[in-house]
Amino acid sequence: MKPMLTAMALLCLVITSQFNLSAQGFFKGIQIGIGGSNSMKHVPSVSKPDIHYSPVFSYQANVILGFSFYKFGFSIEPGFIQKGYETKFKLNTPNQIIYKTHYDFVQLPILGQYKFNKKTSLAIGPELYYLLTAWNAENQQPRNVYTEIFDRFGLAGVISVQRDLSDRFNVGLRFGKGLTHFFSTEYSDQNGEVIGKFNESTMYLNALFRYSL
Repeated sequence: MKPMLTAMALLCLVITSQFNLSAQGFFKGIQIGIGGSNSMKHVPSVSKPDIHYSPVFSYQANVILGFSFYKFGFSIEPGFIQKGYETKFKLNTPNQIIYKTHYDFVQLPILGQYKFNKKTSLAIGPELYYLLTAWNAENQQPRNVYTEIFDRFGLAGVISVQRDLSDRFNVGLRFGKGLTHFFSTEYSDQNGEVIGKFNESTMYLNALFRYSL
């Protein structure tokens, strides 16, 4: 009887320890990110205007929900991100025209994770997004909203490296690049002949700051 009771006690201990391990595998938190973003445009080479694109400030805020097991993990990170770019060009005028364009997105990164060690990890995966608003402002003038010309749903790719500073705090660096174009239109020459397509997407590089709940 004693060996049976001992075996049952050990079995209960193993099951309990595995349950606790699984419970500890779930994690959640909040995250903010700041950095820069820019436009990725494909313009037919024969019609490229003299336009210069520069990065602008980017920021994001996310909720983190995930699960980890041994060195691997999985997370979804619903949130908001603002991206954009600055455009400088001249149109037969002595003064340079400056446009600042901003895009406001709802984003949903779905990431697989791998831990190199106890503190450092890599996350990679797709990011679904939905465009809320698109607007620009010329030389500090009131902004112009023109969201209706864009495809609102899209897909991006994301990769980030993260480092635990403590049980609660984590910092990282994330790069995201559009895999689909949220704006596309045909380009024509002076004779009205179509010579190619103008496609646009965005990319960003943000420093991340996470707090585990």
